[in-house]
Amino acid sequence: CTMRYASSYERRLMEWCERSDDVVMFATYKHHKIRIPYVKPSTGRMTWYYPDFLIELSNNLTLLCEVKPAKLITHPPVAAKARAAVVACEELGHRYCFVSEHTLAALESPSLSSDLIDVFALGAYRRPA
Repeated sequence: CTMRYASSYERRLMEWCERSDDVVMFATYKHHKIRIPYVKPSTGRMTWYYPDFLIELSNNLTLLCEVKPAKLITHPPVAAKARAAVVACEELGHRYCFVSEHTLAALESPSLSSDLIDVFALGAYRRPA
């Protein structure tokens, strides 16, 4: 990969994006221009969240992805960013998802179906009711 990555999970996602015929374009947070305001739980102050990846798929779906181990997804700072990102994605017409080890395993599976929406739905974050 020519882009820098912060974890092996990010490297694996980048490698998959480079190989996949379904990916039109992808960019890391250092290369896309999306920033989302959110309230940081530890301080109660407004700050900016830059999602790890922007991925455009050939089916016209654009994903904002946060790459995290599954065990960290429910941590308060991560959940606060996710709540704000879901709202921003609704306004932009994008979809927000987490890419965890489970998502990566499904993407790397030799039996991957062509319906990537189902794979990324594994990491979909939905606002609490």
